[in-house]
Amino acid sequence: ARSLVQGQGLSYISLPDPKPATKYPFGFPLTLAPLEWLAPGNWAAMNWLVVLFFAGSIPVIYLLAREPLGRLPALLVALWCATLPALLDYGHQVMSEIPYLFFSLLALWMIERSLKQPDLRGNYWFMGGFACMMWAYYLRGVGLVLVAAIFLYLLLSRHFRQALILGGGAVLVALPWSLRNSAIGDE
Repeated sequence: ARSLVQGQGLSYISLPDPKPATKYPFGFPLTLAPLEWLAPGNWAAMNWLVVLFFAGSIPVIYLLAREPLGRLPALLVALWCATLPALLDYGHQVMSEIPYLFFSLLALWMIERSLKQPDLRGNYWFMGGFACMMWAYYLRGVGLVLVAAIFLYLLLSRHFRQALILGGGAVLVALPWSLRNSAIGDE
């Protein structure tokens, strides 16, 4: 985040000679960059941002579970998730796991909602789900699995048009980052 704010792009600036970073996606540093700009080096603010993402994940878990399970079981699942030790541990660390959790759950919920609307024109649920899915991909490299899972889900549930649009769009959105990293090499 600091390298982005200082205008050095996504790079390792803790080294004597800054090098472009290719190992991790840019999503989390870009998410933290406004806080680094407003309050340089303020880890507490970054911590609170992650806590807010954790807090936001709980209602999304409820929304995702409400239709298949019903209101009360979905509420119990969300409350149970809110008290899981692993989530509570990651829920306050300045790491990308919790923002990834938030955006991947939001993507799943929005894509599921989008399937209730047969027309793709003006289907803001699909567009929002796609955007959240790709942001999750750019937050953590494991987001590639989310893209593949949603693509396969759409294929298996016979939503072929949505699968092709989502798959093609994902390739187009991921391509610039992949080309950049290929041009720079492994760092």
